[in-house]
Amino acid sequence: MKIVLSFLIVILTTLSLNAQVKQDSIVDKLKFNGVEIDGNIDKFVNKMKTKGFIVKETKDDIVTMLGEFIGKECRLYVIPTPKSKIVCKVAIFFGGGSWESLKREYHNVKDLFSKKYGKPSNEYEFFKDPYYEGDGYELQALKNDKCVYASFYTPKGGAIMVEISGACTVSVSYENSANMDKAKQEREESAMDEI
Repeated sequence: MKIVLSFLIVILTTLSLNAQVKQDSIVDKLKFNGVEIDGNIDKFVNKMKTKGFIVKETKDDIVTMLGEFIGKECRLYVIPTPKSKIVCKVAIFFGGGSWESLKREYHNVKDLFSKKYGKPSNEYEFFKDPYYEGDGYELQALKNDKCVYASFYTPKGGAIMVEISGACTVSVSYENSANMDKAKQEREESAMDEI
């Protein structure tokens, strides 16, 4: 009887651990718009199409799509690994206009991401000499890489960055950590083949 009871406990513990591992692997997948940032780029693009995005162009294996993100018109870039063509990163660009509108949009998006993912793991908001906020040249500072407004989130399985980009837009990028490592490895292998 003790052997049967011990055997049942072992089986139930194993099943419980397997269920937890499956649940953790679901949580570890970084998603954009409900779709895992993973898998073949063509399948990912098709899933984005079902979300209302349309393909604008494909250039150097990067697919550019147009659609809507958090209620705003945007451009979505889907970036795969060089050889295996697995999605490793998506980047979204939207907004524009004046410095004040960009800054307001950035803070609104940052607040949304902070509600979902908690306080940013890192955040930077500053200008570099000779620029400063209020000088009337904030957009020029952005274009000259003299302005940094960026917040980083590190959910399981990846990284997310919200920033005011040098293109004078607000951007959000999602990176699948494992696939970014794979992309780096594939680029290094390609370089080694050329040496």
